Amino acid sequence: MPLIKITPQPAPRINYKATWTKPAQRYFAYCNRLRYLYRQELPASLRLVFYMPMPPSWSNKKRLAMNTKSHRQKPDLDNLIKSTLDALDKDNDSYVWQIYAEKYWAKEGAIEIEELQ
Repeated sequence: MPLIKITPQPAPRINYKATWTKPAQRYFAYCNRLRYLYRQELPASLRLVFYMPMPPSWSNKKRLAMNTKSHRQKPDLDNLIKSTLDALDKDNDSYVWQIYAEKYWAKEGAIEIEELQ
């Protein structure tokens, strides 16, 4: 189960006018970096765990309390799943038939990808 050290990004709404906005540029950079870091074939049945970085404004006490707790804020889990699948198999991710996904607070951002049996 590879742990990819990259801050998860949600899939933004992109139309022909918004192609070069800051969120779109950040998303395309994220996709390219994720493809570079994960060079395996995407399994058809997978488990995704997203580790969301804690804000720097949080106190050390709050950071200790929230580390590995469930992340229940934006970005939405479905947008994180979509961006990850699109980044790793942008041509055709329709063969993926099962996804189990979670998101947690962590000291730094990362994505864990594991094939389900």
